[in-house]
This record gives sequence, structure tokens and C-alpha cells, in this order.
Amino acid sequence: MSGKRIALLICVVSASGCLDFTFHPTDAGVSVRPPICTSRCVLPPASCKDARTKVTPRLRACDDTSCQFLAVETKCTNACVDAKCVDEPCAGVFCDSPGPSVCLSPTALRAFVRPGTCGGTDATCTYASVDFSCANGCADGVCKSEICTGVQCLTPPASTCNGTRLRTFSAPGLCTTAGGCQYSSTETPCAIDCVNGACVGDPCAGITCNQPQPSTCVTSTSRRVNAATGTCSSGNCSYMSTVESCAPGEVCTRGSCAAAPVDGGTGGGTATGGGTATGGGTATGGGTATGGGTSTGGGTATGGGTATGGGTATGGGT
Repeated sequence: MSGKRIALLICVVSASGCLDFTFHPTDAGVSVRPPICTSRCVLPPASCKDARTKVTPRLRACDDTSCQFLAVETKCTNACVDAKCVDEPCAGVFCDSPGPSVCLSPTALRAFVRPGTCGGTDATCTYASVDFSCANGCADGVCKSEICTGVQCLTPPASTCNGTRLRTFSAPGLCTTAGGCQYSSTETPCAIDCVNGACVGDPCAGITCNQPQPSTCVTSTSRRVNAATGTCSSGNCSYMSTVESCAPGEVCTRGSCAAAPVDGGTGGGTATGGGTATGGGTATGGGTATGGGTSTGGGTATGGGTATGGGTATGGGT
């Protein structure tokens, strides 16, 4: 991360101490440009903790000099082999790396949303996008003079020590036109001492487990749903999960259950019984219809023709 750190102190009496907000102009999850620190930090590889537990490191916070990671444990339904859950390619996969925002036109910006969703046998991440109008124009993936347009603040600065107290920053933050992303922070007293942004002897101090993996598909008709909050042990977060079956007639795609697609045509066509219809045609019994044609019993119809019993019709013929 680059840029000057500007602190706005707002003292609020709490059990853990004083809360403050710190501005970090370039730290954003969905942003004009990825924060420098997030692109500099290299994630450690995933691993198997035991026969059924996958451990996935995630970037928790970073700044100019340090990268802090949080390990998330995922219980595999079957087994963990070679840092993967067997038959669950998306289990323990976090889609935290959207592409940079782009200008669609001189006055329109497209930003990509973090986190994304994982799907497919190759655990591919996809990211939703949001389009914005830029009142002052768009250039180089930026809405001119609008520093918060298309920005989510999801990467807080690294934890620090204030004497024997640990200061941690919470995500998501808030983007303001006064200084970009700002994150609330909390100070927690360490039982022994605070060194290098961590409480000595207490790796869970200052860690809040509230960013579970989005739901993933276990099979074509079931999905894994993680609890919204987890527990910390030895510095690692783990979340209870349940496997839910999709409703009858639904299939699971990228963690969501939805009605299964039905046989049909394209361009407004209607097809049943294996037929193929395009351009508004109607086909039944394996027929093929294009351009508004009607086909039954395997016939082929184009240009508005009608074909039955295997016949072929074009140009309005029957």
C-alpha cells in the first residue's frame, strides 16, 4: 500500500479499549487499481492438516512492510489429498482476486466484485461486475474526481502493537471522498506482550472469524453452506458447515440451487421431445425447425414451412 496514513481518532468507551478510524486511500477490494500491498503479498499454498481437513491461507491485512495471513480450515466431506478435498474442487477455495476496473466508454466504468464464486471441476473463479456512470469521464479504469466509485474497502492495514496492546483493523471499511478507505480499529490488551502485530502466546487475539467461504456445490443436487461466524484455534478460523440438498427439480451451480434448465430452442424457438428450434420455430418428436417453421415426427422445416412424418419444407411449404 502506498500513500500517507491519516488517523482520525474517535474515542469510544468499550470493553476492548478505544476505537479509531484510519484512512488508507488505496486499500480497496473492488477498486480502481488493486492495492499495492495485495499484489505484493504472495499467499502460502493450501495444505491438508489431516485426512479430512484442508487449510487455506487468506490475506487478512497488509501495508507497506508486512503481509498478514489468516488460515481457514475446511472439513472435507470425503478426504483431503494433495491440498484438495476429494470430489469437492471448490471446497476451501476463496475467490479474492478480481480483475481491475475498466472503462467501458469515455463515461462508463465497470468494477468487479470481491469475493467471487467458485464453480466447475477446475474450481474456476468468476466475479460479478457492476457498471457506473462517470460524471467527469472515465480514464485508465478510474472515474475522474470520484475516488469512491466502484470501490469496496476489504483489505485493512496490518495489525500493530501499541505497547502491550494489540491494534487490529476491521473489514469491510468505508470509502469516503475525504480520504478513500477507512477502517475501524480496536485495541486488545495482550496477556503477556505484543510483538510484531501479535499477542505473544495467544495467536487468536484480535482475530474475528466472520468471513466464511461462500456456499459451494458438493454434487449436482447438493451444496455446502458455511456458518456466518466461526471459531479461532491456534490462529486458524474454522466454520461449521452443513450439506443441503436442492429442492426437487433444482440443480446446484456455483453454490446456488436453481431450477434445472429445460430442453428448448434459441431465439424464441420451442422444442420438445428432443427437437431443435431456432428463430421462433416449433419442433416436436425430434424435428428441426428454423425461421418460424413447424416440425413434427422428425421433419425439418425452415422459412415458415411445416414438415411432418420426416418431410422437409422450406419457404412456407408444407
